[in-house]
Amino acid sequence: MDFLERNKKDWIEIQEKIFPIGLPEKCEWTDRHEIVVVLKTIGSIRNSNHMFYPRGGGLDVEGADISVEDNCIEIDTGGLIDIVKPTRLIFHSFKAEQQWNYFRLETADLKPSRVYETNDYSDEELCELSPGNYVSRVHWDEGEYREEKLPKSARVVTRHFRGSFVIFQKTSIYNKNSRTYDGRHNKMTDVEFRNYIQSAINQLTGPDWNG
Repeated sequence: MDFLERNKKDWIEIQEKIFPIGLPEKCEWTDRHEIVVVLKTIGSIRNSNHMFYPRGGGLDVEGADISVEDNCIEIDTGGLIDIVKPTRLIFHSFKAEQQWNYFRLETADLKPSRVYETNDYSDEELCELSPGNYVSRVHWDEGEYREEKLPKSARVVTRHFRGSFVIFQKTSIYNKNSRTYDGRHNKMTDVEFRNYIQSAINQLTGPDWNG
C-alpha cells in the first residue's frame, strides 16, 4: 500500500482506538496516567504521527511513560526522551478529513535541573546516569563520567521547562508545510490554534466541506 494511503488509515485507526464509539469535536485529559495511555496509543503505529515542539522542530511520538520526576511524564521519540509536566492533553476534530484532527499537549513550568549555570532556552538536554540523576550532555558524547564508562542505564533526556506541543498525522498538510516548524502553535492559546486550523481548512476546502 502506498505510504500516503497507509498513513491516512493508520491515523484513523489510532483515533478509533481512543474513541471506539465515535469522534468527539473535543476531548480533554488531565490525569497524567490517562495522558500516558493516550500518547502510547498515538505512538503504537510507527511513522503515523509527528509532534511539533514549543520552540520549533519536531519528532515522531513512539511511546510514553510516567517519569520519576514529580507530576511528570516521559515521551519517547525514537530513543530520545522528552520530560514534561503535563497539565492537559486535548484532542480536536473537524468535519473535514481526519488529517486535520490533532492532539495538543499543554505543560506546566518545570524548574531547571541546575546542571548548567545558565540556560536561555525553554529546555535543557542532559545525560541521565540513573533515574533522576542528571549530568551534562557532554558526558554522553564522551561516553564516560568521572573517568568511568557510563552505566547501561545512561540515556539522553530533554527536560522542557514550559510550552505546548501538537501532534498531527505524519502526512498531513500541516506537517508537509515546513513553515509550521516555527513553533507557531506555542504562540497561540488552545482556542486560537483551533481557530487557526479551522481557517486553514476553510481556505483550502470551504467551510461546508465534509471530506
